[in-house]
Amino acid sequence: NINMATADVDKKLAEGLEHLRLADKYMKTSLFKWKPDHDSAAAEYLKAATVFRNAKAFEQAKESYIKVGELQKAMNMPFQAAKAFEQAGLLCKENKEFDEAVHWMELAAVMFQEHGTPDTAALCLEKLQKW
Repeated sequence: NINMATADVDKKLAEGLEHLRLADKYMKTSLFKWKPDHDSAAAEYLKAATVFRNAKAFEQAKESYIKVGELQKAMNMPFQAAKAFEQAGLLCKENKEFDEAVHWMELAAVMFQEHGTPDTAALCLEKLQKW
């Protein structure tokens, strides 16, 4: 039934948006909360990315993965940042956004290298060659 499928996608999109709302809340500061909670925000962005990807909302998934990567990079967690940037690159590839895909895959490779995993960096770049 098409109506049920549409309702399911709408439900997933709403769930993804709720994760984004929570992530944004974790990033806000206030009188009693002086620093953003990057860790919790990254976790919510990652949940949002997964939900959006499953709902085939690839643009929102990509943006969420990029936010995860930027936060992980800022927290000096290059391996997790690399994984997020790699996912953003793979989503770009699926959408035939090849220039942007190359950008994110190259950044992922740099982050893997920074983490001390040159083999993983090489595999990331190898994926680019197979396109």
